[in-house]
Amino acid sequence: MEYAHLYEAINGLKPSYRDVVLLKGIAEMSSREAGQVLGWSENKVNVTFFRAVKKLNVSLKEGEYFESFIG
Repeated sequence: MEYAHLYEAINGLKPSYRDVVLLKGIAEMSSREAGQVLGWSENKVNVTFFRAVKKLNVSLKEGEYFESFIG
């Protein structure tokens, strides 16, 4: 997968989803560390990250890139 498509999809997320994806997924912070940065509980970080990744997967599957990739 080209990183440009991934970053474009991440930028299309709502701000709270984007923030948690960048901290946990890109910066590889723990839930505790991300929670400290965002002022959230670890549970909120985990739930929001799960929802963000789910939304990101849907966005990537709906995009032209995914369609051309799968045939």
